[in-house]
Amino acid sequence: GKARDWSKSEKNRKMRMEGEGKIPGWIGALCYMVLGFMKEILFTIVPQKNVTLTNDRIGLTRSAMFLFIFIIIHAVGNL
Repeated sequence: GKARDWSKSEKNRKMRMEGEGKIPGWIGALCYMVLGFMKEILFTIVPQKNVTLTNDRIGLTRSAMFLFIFIIIHAVGNL
């Protein structure tokens, strides 16, 4: 088979990991964290495909994480 040249990919990844996103600093980190949470919540509520019974546990894990975060947020609210 053909050997692949990953030098360009590795260089791009190195640049990506050293830099920041489009919003720099801690405010950008906060924005990306909130966007990540909102994306996970949206994917939890609105599934990507039809429900089929398989051994795939991604949806179960996602729901468990959402429930865990939900409980923590509401427990902190009771302090």
